[in-house]
Amino acid sequence: TYGIICAAAGGSEEAEETIFDYYEPYIIKLSKIPYINDDGQVRYIIDEDIYMSLKLKLHELILKFKVV
Repeated sequence: TYGIICAAAGGSEEAEETIFDYYEPYIIKLSKIPYINDDGQVRYIIDEDIYMSLKLKLHELILKFKVV
């Protein structure tokens, strides 16, 4: 909600964590890369670098949010 975003932009760690929890499934989906296992099957694993880059970018966007 707008109130949670405003609280997060104001520095509330709890509100920011609520936003992270909301976007977590989407961040995980964007972070997955294909991996071929020993049996030749394609599996998807989470690339930690991509995952952390996306979380950092979300954190930066929250801090830059202008409350009107």
